[in-house]
Amino acid sequence: MQYISEGRVKRGNKMTKQNREFFRLDVSIPMSLEVISPEYIDQGLFSNLYLDGYSKQDQKALNVELVALFQDCYYLQNGGVKLFSELNLKLEFMIWLMENLMKGEDPRSDIQFVSRWKQYQSVTRPVGEKESSFIALLQDFYSRVEEITSELLVSFESSRGSNIYQFDQSVHQNLNCNGYLNNLKEQAEKGNWLAKVACLLVRKLNAYEDIFRVIKYHTQQLTQSDYWPVEQVSLSGNGFALSLSQKYALGETVRVFFLLDEQRIYVQAECISEHVDTVDKSLKRYAFKFKNIESEDEAKIVRYLNSQVLHNRVSTPERAERLSA
Repeated sequence: MQYISEGRVKRGNKMTKQNREFFRLDVSIPMSLEVISPEYIDQGLFSNLYLDGYSKQDQKALNVELVALFQDCYYLQNGGVKLFSELNLKLEFMIWLMENLMKGEDPRSDIQFVSRWKQYQSVTRPVGEKESSFIALLQDFYSRVEEITSELLVSFESSRGSNIYQFDQSVHQNLNCNGYLNNLKEQAEKGNWLAKVACLLVRKLNAYEDIFRVIKYHTQQLTQSDYWPVEQVSLSGNGFALSLSQKYALGETVRVFFLLDEQRIYVQAECISEHVDTVDKSLKRYAFKFKNIESEDEAKIVRYLNSQVLHNRVSTPERAERLSA
């Protein structure tokens, strides 16, 4: 296809935008390529992700129970309700971010974001007059919500609206109420208000941490370059071509990650041509054109290709001379 035809740039001339689009080079690079289904575009990759043992109905029932507990007159007066309702508010912000991610939406553009973020930031870490296992549980709860929230916000920032999220792959064990106080769950079952509210909040956090763990697992192979195969690709700033056994349809949209000199580049691309590979008849040669590629990413690709030409010029002068002549 013309858009990836090998361009010829005279030495000493500055590469124009047109030249950048036509200049291509065969390179061996780690990459990941996956079809984007219409359901993914419309709803987000994790739109229907809920786990066994914690459905949307379970979430609703748990919230109803918390609201009822927060009406307790005694704990309204002594500050218990304020403490736990603020922790719940902080957790709800984290959940709101995660559910936006599951739908493929960036909540930072939502009109609610600023006000909810301010409320989230206003909640302070629980403290006690003396060391207490119960306070330690609440402090660890607070810290875990902060960690997950921070990771979600970083992922939204790095995705640049692409719905492709990269995460720290470290995994924590879920909080265990009885790991702090041996009989806390038993006390909750007997109706102890403090124990009951704490156990409900921990259960709610753990359910979403389980969901987050599944999200991380599903994104790991796509976004972690250690899992990507090395492919022989004809690459340009405008698209790429390669031979594959997997079938793609004309007009199909794919999401692609390239690793270029330790720099990860994500872009969506459309399949615009296919034909039988001239060398291996069992493979198809596909050409893909980038869709709305960021100018920064296009520049990274062109810089990488230029660096490869320079490398080839040093290692194989005659070949480089043919490329640049």
